[in-house]
Amino acid sequence: MTFKGNVAQVPISNIVQALLLNGQEGVLTLDSGTTRRKFRILRSGIRPLLTVPEDSCLLRNAVTKAHILTGQQFDTVMSTWDPSTLFPGGFLLQRRALTADQVEHCIRKQFRESIHEILAAPDLQYEFSASDRFVDHEIFDPDGVGSTLIYNINVLLMESVHRKDEWRRI
Repeated sequence: MTFKGNVAQVPISNIVQALLLNGQEGVLTLDSGTTRRKFRILRSGIRPLLTVPEDSCLLRNAVTKAHILTGQQFDTVMSTWDPSTLFPGGFLLQRRALTADQVEHCIRKQFRESIHEILAAPDLQYEFSASDRFVDHEIFDPDGVGSTLIYNINVLLMESVHRKDEWRRI
């Protein structure tokens, strides 16, 4: 099953709520025109994915914004990464450039902010695909440290609404 649309027609909150209420799992792609993000929709919440399997840009941004590595350090470490062997986050953990504690706190916070950033986009396009074919888009092993990167979508949506309201007041 695949469907797509625009938030101007049906709000993303309605789409995600319907998916969760019906127990649908799959991949949700959000495109603001300038930013594109993929998320795994699970019964327990939502987890960020790589947009393209070989593109670790989301992870790079999170690591550099959390001041764990500089962009140059990240690029140096990742220059030896083979996408067919490990998840990019798992590679950073293996190379000890990142710790599980940093993932659970710093990276989790940065990913949360990237979710809010895309949810705030005014002309957001979405596409949902009920399939498991995006396993190669995972950032961390979903059965390992990646299991800590699942967000409660209701909390995220409520916080996004609150942030929009605050910006209007300012």
